[in-house]
Amino acid sequence: RSRGLGDVYKRQDEDRSTAVTASCAVLLAGCVCFAVMAILVWLLFEPENLGWVVGLVVAGALLQMASAVLRGFGDTVGYSVMNFAASAFTILLNVLFIAVLRWGVVGMLSATVIAQGGVALVFMVMRRLWRYIDPSALSISYALNLLRYSFPLIPNTVSYTHLTLPTIRL
Repeated sequence: RSRGLGDVYKRQDEDRSTAVTASCAVLLAGCVCFAVMAILVWLLFEPENLGWVVGLVVAGALLQMASAVLRGFGDTVGYSVMNFAASAFTILLNVLFIAVLRWGVVGMLSATVIAQGGVALVFMVMRRLWRYIDPSALSISYALNLLRYSFPLIPNTVSYTHLTLPTIRL
């Protein structure tokens, strides 16, 4: 039997739901693990700006996930505009918080959290990405494959962040 165009689009939506739902589950699990570790660090060492660092990680993860979903859906224009907007807002807020309000490190952290998290959420809403989150489409094997692929990338990401983010070295 020949498949009609409607069947093709239905299958694409099912594949997208599986991918987005598994990605959200992995991201949520990662954020929970990170939050537990952050609480332990806070209880043991009481670092001053840990809340902003946690926000930075969560906002960065949201932005990266939204970027990956847009790229995966073939929306390269949306991907480009979203990342440009996040960078532009980060720069504008850095100028406001650091140069004008003299917030220093907290200004840089808050600017990045607000810009990345805000732009990611706005684009998720604009592109109505929640339509692709379907708990019944959650595939544990797909999520495990995501983890198998992404887990080895963590040391690379951490070292890159350490080298490029001056606040960690302060």
